[in-house]
Parts: sequence; structure tokens; C-alpha cells
Amino acid sequence: MKRPQYPECAKLRMATHDMRFENIDQQAACLSGYDQRYQQVSKGKYRGWFHTVLLDEDVGLYFESFNQSLDQWGASPPDRYSFIFFMNPENCCYLGTRAFCGEDILFLPPGNGFDFRAPPETHYCVISIDRFAFEMVLRGNLGPDDVLGSAWQDTRIFRDAEYAKLLRQIVGFLVRRASQQDARDVNVGTLHGAKRSLLELAAAIVAGNVKTTENHDHGDAQATEQLALDMRDFVRARKGIGIGSTELAEEFSISRRRLEQIFQSKFEISPGAYIQTVKLNEFRSALLAPENHVLTIGDVAATFEIWHLSRLAQSYRRQFGELPSETRKSELSLKG
Repeated sequence: MKRPQYPECAKLRMATHDMRFENIDQQAACLSGYDQRYQQVSKGKYRGWFHTVLLDEDVGLYFESFNQSLDQWGASPPDRYSFIFFMNPENCCYLGTRAFCGEDILFLPPGNGFDFRAPPETHYCVISIDRFAFEMVLRGNLGPDDVLGSAWQDTRIFRDAEYAKLLRQIVGFLVRRASQQDARDVNVGTLHGAKRSLLELAAAIVAGNVKTTENHDHGDAQATEQLALDMRDFVRARKGIGIGSTELAEEFSISRRRLEQIFQSKFEISPGAYIQTVKLNEFRSALLAPENHVLTIGDVAATFEIWHLSRLAQSYRRQFGELPSETRKSELSLKG
């Protein structure tokens, strides 16, 4: 058997970073290169946590949690493979409209997108691996270059409780080791072994499951799922501006009743409430954007076709646990 090949390890040097957030957009930006967007679906003051453990330029581990229900979407960078799973095996959320739980692992090849709907206290881990480093291990273990055909370039959900448990054990070890001493002083041999184990396991997960991943359903169920996602993406793209339930139903040539059924069954929210949630999240992001600090709250609201400021204040406080003026004051005080 051909001996597995590994990327150069001479520059291994662990680095860690821990951050807490009340600004949801700042937390979304922590996963550099993934172009993430977060929207708060549940109501209340937002608090989030993000922790980073970098082995080197090849492998990064990113952990996050939050106290609200979120919609999260983005895409892996063009030069990175990603594996996403739960550190808490009891966690469960939705990937698109499909359940994604503790025994599942999401495999994201470079440039592929993801879209989660997650409840409070979800605890994710993202393993981000350099494309060249990961493909080197794949080739070393599996042989010829043609193993990297189209089957390796699709987003996959691997349902394997044992592999998920192994991932949690390896990354848990690295987090504990980093927290027990200055990360710069972690034994280089430990990092070499941990990195090789992680890359080998990641390659084994893909090799062992890529041909057996279950196919999506076909027919009416699949069409309904796609329609639900298309309507949700349409609302996001429009930032909730200039549309209501009637306009959304007309845009997709379905009845209001059918629209309500789809949103309730797939997203557990009414279309009107979802549109309002998207608009409030987008308004909040615009309110915090540096280029808008010279504008009044009313000026920012007008760009979202929001004219009743007292009604806006009430809706905003229900959604985010504070008034728009308090959000802006808190942000400006941090920058000051």
C-alpha cells in the first residue's frame, strides 16, 4: 500500500482566541472567508461566543454558540474544505429544511454553501482544512488523482455517530490541551500527531461515506422543499423591503393558504412574521454600519420603507431586547 503523504508540519504552532459578542454581525464575521450572514429569529437580547484554535495555516478549529434562534448561511472559501458538526451530541437543527443532529457531519468542499436554522444553545464546531493539505492526504491514502472527481465536490451530510464521536474526541483534546498551558508552548510532537489524526479521520469520513450517502427524495416533496427555500431566499435578497405575504404568494404563483402552509411546515413561522424578522435584522445591521453613523435612525428606517418610528421601536425592542437608540449608543460607545 502506498504510504500516506502529509503536508509540511515544520511550522506547526497553535494559537487560540476567545471572544464574546452582543453584535451578531461581528460574530458572523469571525469565520473569515466564509461570508457568513446571521439573522436572529427568536426574540431577546443577543449574546454569543466564538472560540478559535489554529494548529497552523492548514488546519483551523472554530467553535461557537449563542443564546437565540438563528438563521445562518454562507459558503466555504475556494481554497478550504470544511467539516461542520455539533460538540454537544444532543444538539439538533435544520440544514435547509432537513434535520441535522448530533450524529451528522456536514462536508463542504471548497466554494459550497450552507444554510442552518439553529435553536438557542447550539454548539457548533467547524474544521477548516487547506485544500492542498487535504487533497494530499486523500491521494496518499487512496491512490490516483482521479479519486478527486466530481463525487468529492458536492455538499454531503454524513450520518455516522461513531465518526462524529471521534471528531468530538480529537478536537476536544486539542481544546483542552490549548487551555491547560500557553498554546505557544504546546509540544510540537503533540501537534504533529493531532494534525495527522485529524486529517486522516477527515479523509476516512469522506472516503467511507461519499458513495453511500442517501439520495434526496424526489417528486412533490422535493419540489415543495425547493419552493420553500426559493421563497425564503427571495425574502432575504429583498431584505424584506416592499413585500408582504400577498406579494410573495403572487411572485411564486401560489395561494396565500399554500404560502402559509409551506412556511409553517418548513420554517415553523408565518411568512408575514418571517418577512418582518428579516427586515428588522437588516435594519439593525444597517443601523450599526459605520457608513450610516451620520444618518439619523429615521433616515436609516426610511431606506427600509419604515415610516412609523414608534411602531418600529416597539417591534425592535420585542425582537432584540432594546431600542434602536440603545443599540446605536452601545455600538458607538464601544468604538469610542
